[in-house]
Amino acid sequence: MLPAGEPGIITDVSGDTLTIQLTNDDVCDDCGLRLVCKPGEGENRSLQITYPGNFIVGQRVRLEEEIDLELRLTLIQYVFPLIMFIAGLLLFYLLPSGNIPQELLSFIGGCLGLFASFWVSRHWMQSLARSMGGKAIRLVPLISSNS
Repeated sequence: MLPAGEPGIITDVSGDTLTIQLTNDDVCDDCGLRLVCKPGEGENRSLQITYPGNFIVGQRVRLEEEIDLELRLTLIQYVFPLIMFIAGLLLFYLLPSGNIPQELLSFIGGCLGLFASFWVSRHWMQSLARSMGGKAIRLVPLISSNS
C-alpha cells in the first residue's frame, strides 16, 4: 500500500461488505495487500473488505493503513526469530558440553530457538489478526457520488 493511501472506487455494497476496485500499478508487486487483492480485468484489482459506513457504488475512496502494521509484521517475521536464534546459540554455548563439541551444541541450541520462534510467531500473528478485527484499513471518501 502506498504511504499516502491507495485510491479506489467502490464497485459493490452488500451490507457492511464492500468491493473496491484498485488500479494495478508498479507498487502492487511489493504491497502486502497483494495476497488478498483479486486480479481483475486489465489493469484493475478488486479488494473485498468488511467496513461499516454509508458508502455507495461508484464512490471514490482512499485506503489507508490505520496502524503501523508493516513494522509489527517485520518485527515478528525477522527480528524475533533472529533474537531467538542468538539466544539459543548463547544459552547452549554456556551449557557444559561433555563429549559434544561446543560449536555443535551451540548450533543445535540456535536451531531450537529458531524453531521455537516460528511456533511463537505463528500464534503471535494470529493473536494480532484477532485483536485488529478489521482495524488495519481505514476508508477515506474522496468524492461523493450522487448516482
